Amino acid sequence: MTSGYEINLVTKECAFMPCSQASIVKIVVKEVLKKLKIKQKSVTEYLVGIDDRIKELTNFLDVSHNDVRLIGIYGMGGIGKTTIAKVVFNKLCSHFGKCCSFLDGLRERSNKECIVLLQKQLLSDIGGSGTIGDIDNSEEGMRRIRETLSNKKVSVVLDDIDKKELINNLIGNSKLYPGSRIIVTTGNTYVLEVEGFKGETKQV
Repeated sequence: MTSGYEINLVTKECAFMPCSQASIVKIVVKEVLKKLKIKQKSVTEYLVGIDDRIKELTNFLDVSHNDVRLIGIYGMGGIGKTTIAKVVFNKLCSHFGKCCSFLDGLRERSNKECIVLLQKQLLSDIGGSGTIGDIDNSEEGMRRIRETLSNKKVSVVLDDIDKKELINNLIGNSKLYPGSRIIVTTGNTYVLEVEGFKGETKQV
């Protein structure tokens, strides 16, 4: 069943000429793809020699399996961790609809004042701005995120993490919804040693 928005869109497109069923389907598909593309990250620099690593990561994160998969990508700064995470995220986006979030540059936004803003961004990315509600502190943000991530299959990237606590603040340690995929990039593997983080780590 098409939504009211899609019906209005089709009506507008067909206002001056009759539309066949195939044309209507094409219009709706075009609009859906446009919405999904908004979630994708711009990759201005595609590093040479990363294709094999991207293939390895996407194979591990295989969306055909209904289990939860978390992966940590680590290595020195400036060697392409974020670029690889963006490419993999873009490949996964179409499988998760609107339930995708890419939080980048977290090392520079990990202070106490920014945590609630990051929590709100994550909730808005996944459920829309109407799902945020009143979040006055990080504890309330963590509670709301736990509720959301336990009920929605999501694809989330936490880029440039340097504190264990930030992972807990943003994805919590509760059970994630089956099929969810979480990617963390970091310069230090110790930040991945947090309760509830079970998955593989890959060095870039």
